[in-house]
Amino acid sequence: MVPNFEKSLKQAKRKNMIRIILITIATILIAIPILYLISNKIVKRQSDQLNAELMIRNAVKEPNIQIDSQVLANSTATGGEVVSNRSKNISGYVVPWSTIRAKYSLFNYQIDHNELLAGEYRSSVNSYSYDRQTKQKIAEFYHPDITYKEVKLPNDLKKVDGKKEEVAEMALSFETPKTIKEIEKDIPSGVNLCWLYVFSSTEEKEVQGKSNDVYGFEYSKDDGDEALNYFMDNLKEWNQPFEDKEIKNFINQKKEMKELPILGVLVTGQNSDLKKLEKMPNIKASSVGVSVPKTSYIEVEK
Repeated sequence: MVPNFEKSLKQAKRKNMIRIILITIATILIAIPILYLISNKIVKRQSDQLNAELMIRNAVKEPNIQIDSQVLANSTATGGEVVSNRSKNISGYVVPWSTIRAKYSLFNYQIDHNELLAGEYRSSVNSYSYDRQTKQKIAEFYHPDITYKEVKLPNDLKKVDGKKEEVAEMALSFETPKTIKEIEKDIPSGVNLCWLYVFSSTEEKEVQGKSNDVYGFEYSKDDGDEALNYFMDNLKEWNQPFEDKEIKNFINQKKEMKELPILGVLVTGQNSDLKKLEKMPNIKASSVGVSVPKTSYIEVEK
């Protein structure tokens, strides 16, 4: 009886082992697709949030920068990259601007802010900021209520060669805020009004160096209050993680387009038209950005 009992026990153990193996395999086969679906869902949420943050940033603080495409790269169930390809439009001349590559994973997402920071060139002759990837000069704004210590405010309008066959962008900062009606009255024909600078922090009244922390939005005469409302909605969402009190106060003012205090503008045009801006009153600083030689193949847009 004992040998048969031992044989039965071994068979029972073998069957139990086989059953455990089969259950384990079945569990794995069911769990892998479920985990894959859950992982994909989490990763998609991270990539969507990253996409949204890059789009919102562009809508509130990137003067005359257009997103040409924003796509996923190296995407897997555990993460990947969002690649934002950008350009500038200089009166119909499209020029490349820095590409942002931002990573996302199951647990978080991260923008390479180093790529968003301007490069700085300093010498005994020149001093300017530039885009790190394209090496193009950046047009810079200056707040009317801030004293810029140890900074010589640029007057690039004076340096514009009206006879040179170029198109360029120019940031104009005002001594005191202006309304859109006043600006449109002063802008000469042939100069395109592209972007409105409407907010910067004034917590520090004296600034040792220049700040790129400017907020504004793309301007279109046909959009009016719709463009302003779109900007305000995006600015509110942008500020949610920071809870900046100055931005909150600015949003709560809820002004209409016709009464919005505008601190500066970014314009584009050919040199002969930009030169006319020297006569525009109330300019605190003028800073040239990208400049492009004209060709016979591309018409200057006005």
